[in-house]
Amino acid sequence: MDLPAGDVRFPPMHTCLGVQAAETPIVQDSLLPEGVTEPKCHSQVLTSPDCTEWLNSIQDELEALVQIKGALQMMDEEDIPAGVKLLEMSLVLKVKLDKNRQLLKRKSRICVRGNKQEYGVDYYDTSAPCTQLSSVRIVITLALNLGLVVYHMDVDTAFLNSVLEEDLYVRLPRGLVYGGHRCAKLLKAVYGLKQAGKEWFGTSYAFIMGYDSRMQRSDVEPCLYFIRDTTLQVIILAYVDDCLVATNDKSWYDTFVASFHAQYACKDLGVLDLVMGIGVRWGSDTAYLSQSGYISQIISTYGLDDAKPASLPMSPGTALTPADGKGPMPYRALLGQLQWVARCSRPGIMAAISVLSRFCATYGPEHFVALKQVVRYLKGTREYELVLRTASEPGGGGTGPSRPLPLSIYTDSDYAGCKVTRRSTSGIAVFLCGSLIIFSSMIQKSVSLSTTEAEIIAMSEGAREVKYVLNVLDSLVDICRPVPMYCDNQGAIHLATNYVNNSRSKHIEVRNMYIRELIKAKDTEALYTGTDDNTSDIMTKPLALPIFRVHRERLGVMNLPRGDQ
Repeated sequence: MDLPAGDVRFPPMHTCLGVQAAETPIVQDSLLPEGVTEPKCHSQVLTSPDCTEWLNSIQDELEALVQIKGALQMMDEEDIPAGVKLLEMSLVLKVKLDKNRQLLKRKSRICVRGNKQEYGVDYYDTSAPCTQLSSVRIVITLALNLGLVVYHMDVDTAFLNSVLEEDLYVRLPRGLVYGGHRCAKLLKAVYGLKQAGKEWFGTSYAFIMGYDSRMQRSDVEPCLYFIRDTTLQVIILAYVDDCLVATNDKSWYDTFVASFHAQYACKDLGVLDLVMGIGVRWGSDTAYLSQSGYISQIISTYGLDDAKPASLPMSPGTALTPADGKGPMPYRALLGQLQWVARCSRPGIMAAISVLSRFCATYGPEHFVALKQVVRYLKGTREYELVLRTASEPGGGGTGPSRPLPLSIYTDSDYAGCKVTRRSTSGIAVFLCGSLIIFSSMIQKSVSLSTTEAEIIAMSEGAREVKYVLNVLDSLVDICRPVPMYCDNQGAIHLATNYVNNSRSKHIEVRNMYIRELIKAKDTEALYTGTDDNTSDIMTKPLALPIFRVHRERLGVMNLPRGDQ
């Protein structure tokens, strides 16, 4: 067939550049649908069974860069100013799947190799805020309790909408030419540039804030925007090229998307059902967050399809010691994937992940076996979901913006639980309207000399989370105050509520007494709860199966029938 000279499928392009077939032939990935491959470079594309589809994807990306977005001004290498360093570009090819692991699209990105940029020459400021995962859970929980609908908008090639301030020149990836040229001047913030995220954030901020005069931005969550009017309620959470828009006015949302699309190409994805790889399904007064597809991918990747499911992520009493940190085990890769699952939708494995994270440089076979137990646990519970609900606590009931919403926090510690350093582990669980929004399991920064000291440190760490959530929510809704903070140690509660300084507490650092300041300001109050009722206990150490199941359900991690909506 006749192809234009600028088309990446033009045959002489490969031969004149000396590109040969890949030395390592591409193989079918067992995690991808049949007939779908994921090449690593242009030469592998040419030998892949879905070569035509990938070449079309690459062509679309190059056309978008040059013609649609105007990000590249193509030129010959001799036309580039003398003394200017050319930045190399690379081709990134990725198969995009839906939450059921079915093919959505083949996605190509032509990126700049930002690791070759020099500070003060190719870039200056690079800082760009990124929303936290807890903010996603906060927005969904608020939507449930305020009677809002959460919509999802995706911006096409978002970074290419931002004008680049610096004069930079690039060379296309090996195997690609456009209009007979391989070099170009960068006009837009192409993916891979160190400053690309900053430029896009500034562009999106200017549009969102300028769209409606009532729009405000959170002082503590820079990616959170809102309108709090007598009749209109809007909450926008921007995550790079994704926008979650929770509102009670569909017409406002439709107009917003249309205006956005008029300036920057975007897609209206309708009611939120997938964000950051987290599946979201909705009931009448509930939302269910799950990662069953991603968990299945992990299981297959590490050859555990036939492994026996485990009832616990880590057995009680597990004592791991440092090893040499050598060997062919993909320990850190698997650990990182499990950390993502834990932080997104499976808080029940946080304690196990916290323990295993301490051995990233000193792992051995026994550590990898323990890590695979977490995978086997997820295999047996892959259909479990994190359930977010409307308020059911005192102060809740019903929905709407006029009532104050209940917030609560549980803190706990495992005294001297680390057998290597003898440091304690803090566990924190924060609930908004009875739904888990923030949780953590982290080893403390110093050795505690008593259980009371370990607990007061955990309480102060929890107090910081309370203050953060209050700062985020105060501009959006009214919150019941003081926020109850539950602890199962009477000594720590006494120390937090009374300004005493004796021989047993005088050594505790001042920063660990931050809880006192919040109690005095009536932002929070320290309350006692029994150990069996302290939900954050699951964040501090591996528990026995009966109490583990109790706390897991209290966190909201459940396997509910799909018809329960």
